[in-house]
Amino acid sequence: MDFTTNRLKNLPVTTSFPDAICSLTEIENFILDHNPGFYGPIPSCITKLPNLRLLIITDTSLSGSVPNFYNHTNIIGINLARNHLSGTIPPSLSTLPNLNYLDLSSNYLTGTIPPGLVHGSRPSLVLKNNNLTGEIPNCYGWVDFQIIILGNNRLSGDASFLFGKQKKTVNIELNNNDFEFDFSKVEFSEYIYGFDLSHNKIYGEVPESFATAAGLYFPKLSFNRLCGELPQGGNMWRFNSEVFANNACLCGNPLPPCSISAPAPAPVSGSGF
Repeated sequence: MDFTTNRLKNLPVTTSFPDAICSLTEIENFILDHNPGFYGPIPSCITKLPNLRLLIITDTSLSGSVPNFYNHTNIIGINLARNHLSGTIPPSLSTLPNLNYLDLSSNYLTGTIPPGLVHGSRPSLVLKNNNLTGEIPNCYGWVDFQIIILGNNRLSGDASFLFGKQKKTVNIELNNNDFEFDFSKVEFSEYIYGFDLSHNKIYGEVPESFATAAGLYFPKLSFNRLCGELPQGGNMWRFNSEVFANNACLCGNPLPPCSISAPAPAPVSGSGF
């Protein structure tokens, strides 16, 4: 029997979180998956398990706050997605020097995104489907993410620094927020595979680097304030009109041909669609 991993899955129980977790001092991987009968808070003692490397608690009815971890050097991954957690994201998570993967998606979290939540090479940050507000901390512009997924929140400001010609990020999802920045200044790397910027307030033109990003297959730019003629050639043959739909005045294949039109609209702070 492997005492380093505790896996609880699809157990037909209705109970609060078992206190026995506090005695599992040798455990390295704790996985509690798809147990909607579990309710109540996650016990704080889970943060004191000295050998814990991976904490996965998903698809339960657990509520309360995200546990406060402090300076835990062994933890490399935390996934608390699809629970009933509320409150803010604890800044203490930024003290975990080896945390490379953090997923707090599909909860009821509020407040802002603390800086420095993930570390190491090509980290992943998934915070989609919450009620987070404010701007993305500028320090994340220096992080070469594997993926960063922040869709379906109420975030705002300039998120263009997540892109870059030298970045190796493969997927960026910022859809259904209030981000507002000039898309014409964004540069794309050969590594970007997909991004979703739909349903924001992004303005400007689609840059030429969009058409020359060799790895790009799944972009979404619909429901923004983009304007001007789309770049042609390169990888543009991959994209249909749905990618660019419902913008201010985009034109050119795969959209209708361009005609004389007004310049790209400047951003209007605080306004909606």
